[in-house]
Amino acid sequence: MSKYNWKQLEKEYMLGDFCSVSSFLRYKQISNNRNTQKKTKGWRDKKKEIER
Repeated sequence: MSKYNWKQLEKEYMLGDFCSVSSFLRYKQISNNRNTQKKTKGWRDKKKEIER
C-alpha cells in the first residue's frame, strides 16, 4: 500500500501555483528521493502543456 495518494498529489500540483515539482514536494514535506522522482516523472511537462 502506498503512503501517498499520487493521483491526488498530481492533481494538486497541476492546479497549484508551484513553479517546480521539487517546490511542491517541499511544501507537502515529501522527501525528494528516487522513488518520488519515479512517481512524479512527467508532471512538469504535463503542467506546461496545461498552461499553454
